[in-house]
Amino acid sequence: MPYETTRRYIQRMCKDLHINNVQIILCNESIKGKRFDTILCEEGIDVEFINDVLKPMCKNLIGFIRVDDFNKNNFKQEYKCSWIK
Repeated sequence: MPYETTRRYIQRMCKDLHINNVQIILCNESIKGKRFDTILCEEGIDVEFINDVLKPMCKNLIGFIRVDDFNKNNFKQEYKCSWIK
């Protein structure tokens, strides 16, 4: 999560839904060096932070990214996404 308020909100939602196997982390320098199998990356995370910190620390990185950032930063796309109207 990019912000502490968002992290607390998601934590409350997980508690209300009795979801206990999710770790919600803030994207800041304190997470460097940790390892995860999968990270679900929330919108609003800086693309340099994604490349420098998040990608090396996990096997699977899932989330949303702006098209401009996708094209500039050589992200692997698993499947084509399109909006359904």
